[in-house]
Amino acid sequence: MMNTDKAYLYGLIIGGGVFGNNEDTFRIELPYKKWGSFAESSSRVEEIQNDIMRYLSPLFRSIYGLSVSYQSSRSGWWILCEGDTSSLITDLSQYGIVCSGNLRTKRHAR
Repeated sequence: MMNTDKAYLYGLIIGGGVFGNNEDTFRIELPYKKWGSFAESSSRVEEIQNDIMRYLSPLFRSIYGLSVSYQSSRSGWWILCEGDTSSLITDLSQYGIVCSGNLRTKRHAR
């Protein structure tokens, strides 16, 4: 069943989710280029990391049992999600979303 917490997570996943061959891991690329460069925004990186760990980590853990960490470098900022992703993938598939590759660059038709 859809609720506001799941809808928020789905928006993040659809907007920046990248799924590979590993069934227990996916990442969410954040729009760091819109927030400024890594070097110029080091304090912003810390704020974002704190928000992810304070707000998103508990949501992912309570809804899907996934562990969340935050990674950043000069090439990107992303959320790394690890654990059994099967229930998340099942939920997203109910909305016609196939969890493979970069979701933002794919068209999903139901």
